Amino acid sequence: MLQALLLGAALAAAPAPAPLPTPLFRHYGVDDGLPSSAVYMTVQDREGFLWIGTRDGLARYDGVGFEVFRHDDRDPGSLPANDISTLFVDRDGGVWAGGEGTGLNRYDAKTQRFEHWRHDPKDPASLAGDDVWALAQTPDGALWVGLYAAGLDRLAPDAKGFIHLRHDDADPASLVSDTVMSLQVDAKGRLWIGTDAGLDLREPDGRLRHVVFPGVDGPLRIWRTEERGDAVLAATNAGVFAVDGDAVARRLAVDGLDAHGVYATAHDARGALWLATANGLDYIDADGRYRHIAAVPGLAGALPGAVQMHVLCDREGGLWFSSQDGGLAYLPPRWQAFGYYRHLPDHPESLSPGRIPSLAPARDGRLLVGGQTGSVDRLDPATGKVEHVAFVPPGLPSTRQVEALAEDAAGRLWIGQQGLAVADAGRVRAVQGLPANVRVQLLAIAADGSVYASLSGAGVYRVDAATLHAEAVAGSNDTPDAGQTEQMRFDVRGALWRATGAGMDRLSAGATRFAPVPGIAPGHVFGFAFADDGTLWLAR
Repeated sequence: MLQALLLGAALAAAPAPAPLPTPLFRHYGVDDGLPSSAVYMTVQDREGFLWIGTRDGLARYDGVGFEVFRHDDRDPGSLPANDISTLFVDRDGGVWAGGEGTGLNRYDAKTQRFEHWRHDPKDPASLAGDDVWALAQTPDGALWVGLYAAGLDRLAPDAKGFIHLRHDDADPASLVSDTVMSLQVDAKGRLWIGTDAGLDLREPDGRLRHVVFPGVDGPLRIWRTEERGDAVLAATNAGVFAVDGDAVARRLAVDGLDAHGVYATAHDARGALWLATANGLDYIDADGRYRHIAAVPGLAGALPGAVQMHVLCDREGGLWFSSQDGGLAYLPPRWQAFGYYRHLPDHPESLSPGRIPSLAPARDGRLLVGGQTGSVDRLDPATGKVEHVAFVPPGLPSTRQVEALAEDAAGRLWIGQQGLAVADAGRVRAVQGLPANVRVQLLAIAADGSVYASLSGAGVYRVDAATLHAEAVAGSNDTPDAGQTEQMRFDVRGALWRATGAGMDRLSAGATRFAPVPGIAPGHVFGFAFADDGTLWLAR
């Protein structure tokens, strides 16, 4: 399994036919009922409720709204403090919470109150410290508590005292550090202990081993771990490592992924790997393809926070992203069904700003995107990469909005606005002979290289690609309804078909005049398509 984790991603460098999906996030913030926009962790209990730990209280989400739990001086059954940085659901369905200065707490669903375990300097069997950073439960039912600068505690079976494990400089078999940042119990009952100085593995018999990280210099902080098959993934300040039973870590190699700090990892229902980082999310699909998802606060649908702390895949396959600076973000189970591309402020590699009036296929398989401000981009749907290929000079047509696009066999780009231009080898030239101040809405390129341009309410013009001179095509503007073209395309025989406000007409190969298509009743046709058997379908 470890070899598959390491090599599967590294060797998947061949281009894949399907585009990487683009996430469209649903954002939950303080305005939606969260107690704070600083969210550390999210878990799901047996009943399906989500529990969200924040800097200013604990929230429970039922799919409709949030119930918030905070400290109340008048209520001893409330939380002792509001910082909730770690959460855990035990095998009996109990919800446990801890945080900085918060101690250990268990929610009683019957009484809707919290039971507390706190550090008492006069009681050596009490919790070793009140800064609780991690929680886990081993198969024997024992609850383990990771503490800041106070080691690892094991709650006694009667829940009335703790056994303490501490680092001892004189004992190489002791904890590598007293600051425990993460805990994970694997399928074999082993306890993985992440600290600010490395990763320990505690066997069920109590033996402790230190995981070796070859080639890593300096302190290694283990923020979280995730079990994946026979291996455990460790999210660290030096990247992601995979560890199996030999207690030797191997860096996760993914084409395009740098060795930056990662706070958490999670696999979704499709096998894709998500990395929560201080600079957004890294997404690696099941084929090993990588994409970075940057935060754009305030932009609808974008990732709302940059400092991503935790990722939860819920029982329905939905994904919940906890961020320290942007609240909670959600992706539904079938979010991959749609790609989503747009302009991102301060991200010049994204699409140009404004509405997108026109799209057309490019010869190389990419997509031509015409913008509201005269921009033309080439978008690769498989990678999301954008090339800005043209900005039409403001004075060429009288308006800058790109209404229509087409690329011919010679690689020239035809750009329809109020007028028609062609971009070739860095030069942009205007087509002559078109009516003034009329929008070019549709373009179609014939096999001989000539270009047919449909004008708003003015019929169809044929453009000689060599001279750039346009002439009206007879029969395309005999009535006001006929002059309005809804759709235009060539068939396999070279005939140009047109859906109009008056019906369907056709310009046969070699003909000079559009003629009505026999057998189709007059009236508005909004679109058409040819089936594989040649059947013509109309939208009216």
